[in-house]
Amino acid sequence: MKLERSCGILLHPTMLPTEWGIGDLGPSAYRFIDFLVSAKQSYWQILPLTYPEKGNSPYTPLSSFAGYPNLISIDLLIEEGLISEELANQHKIQLTKFIDYELVTKTKSLLLKESFKNYDYNNNEFNQFEQLSWVKEFATFKTLYDVNNQKDWCNWDITSLDLSDTLAEETYLFNIFQQFIFMKQWGKLKDYAARKGISIIGDLPIYVSYNSSDVYFNRDLFDLENNRMLHIAGVPPDYFNELGQVWDNPLYRWEKHEETAFSWWINRIKFQLEMFDSIRLDHFIGFCRYWKIPAETADARDGQWGIGPKDKLFDTLHNTLGRINIIAEDLGLINEDVVALQESYSLPGMKVLHFCLDDDRYNPFEVKEETVVYTGTHDNNTTLGWYQNEEYSDYGITRLNSFLTDIRKVESSCSQETISKDLIELAYHSKSKLVIIPVQDLLNLDSTYRLNVPGLAKGNWAIRLDKDFYGKIDTANLAKMVNATKR
Repeated sequence: MKLERSCGILLHPTMLPTEWGIGDLGPSAYRFIDFLVSAKQSYWQILPLTYPEKGNSPYTPLSSFAGYPNLISIDLLIEEGLISEELANQHKIQLTKFIDYELVTKTKSLLLKESFKNYDYNNNEFNQFEQLSWVKEFATFKTLYDVNNQKDWCNWDITSLDLSDTLAEETYLFNIFQQFIFMKQWGKLKDYAARKGISIIGDLPIYVSYNSSDVYFNRDLFDLENNRMLHIAGVPPDYFNELGQVWDNPLYRWEKHEETAFSWWINRIKFQLEMFDSIRLDHFIGFCRYWKIPAETADARDGQWGIGPKDKLFDTLHNTLGRINIIAEDLGLINEDVVALQESYSLPGMKVLHFCLDDDRYNPFEVKEETVVYTGTHDNNTTLGWYQNEEYSDYGITRLNSFLTDIRKVESSCSQETISKDLIELAYHSKSKLVIIPVQDLLNLDSTYRLNVPGLAKGNWAIRLDKDFYGKIDTANLAKMVNATKR
């Protein structure tokens, strides 16, 4: 991926203020793109737009391809004449700080079903869409998943879909309809961003959910025995977590992928690069080596290292797809193999200031240009929360103050009131070509606006911004900083 000196903002669409309980692909997203333009930004980074299996995490989807119906804009359905404004207005949801996912799903499902009734799905555009292989697989899986009360598919009582049954056919078509509308709205939004000069960075998790159409229809590609997981993904015990982490995703049988010339991966990444201008490839080190935890114990301490596909996969991707715009999420236990793999394919890595300030090896003015620097990511605390909770070391803050002094040419000392601005300024002045700032840091928001706490089962992915958040960002000063740092 070839980077130019530039900058962008990390904001997941669910966070946007709307009247429908959750951010979506409608007017609020278009307004955000306009804001990016006014702030002289070049990138909008988002998280996966996928359909969460259980809970709200976009990293545990029912499909690598299917979009999340709750992101469909009701406003755009009204404009299209698929639902009356009168009916929609009866189901508006008051804007609150946290998303009530149960209420949102119930409300949007009702409105989407009404739209489905009013849509003529016997048209060429819809018929062509429903013939896509991933669409048919997902609609089949989702229909069976719901018929079986969302049990793990290895425990399903009903394993075949009878489309001669009127109810089954309607449910199947409704699942396709939702994907059709989602992709239609997303395509228009992406086109608008492109016309405005905004590139969109998507996010591709390395692993998929066990309960997904990916696994259900490609069982031989995953580490299964009698349809159950033999091993699960995670990370080993380390400095941050003495027990390690268990992610509960199935692992790949990489030798099977190699036998198929990595066709599943080619299709997956090709689709993502059609959806987005570039993608952040999550847990990049897993393509070199991965932590293999026995499913029966589900204890990360019992795991062992497995060897990933390394250049076999990436050679195939490049030979098939050409130059691929990928950012490697290379955080964690990096070894020489990971560095070599990145450099071989010119994949920029990531630097996160919350972590880097304590590391003598990191100097923002000497770092490799082909990197992407963040103040924090979706898995980090907000910068203000990081500072208030003292998640830093005194040494790290001393280094920060020294860097700020070098930039400003005057003695500088960070504080609670300035910490977000200070880290943003340091990121913008760094040698890294691309800077991405979480929107919470532009607003100097505290830890109650943290999007995700890894390992915490509940309470994540629910944060929303209030409707006047734009007025709380010093857009003129941000644009001025972009100019000053030639981004």
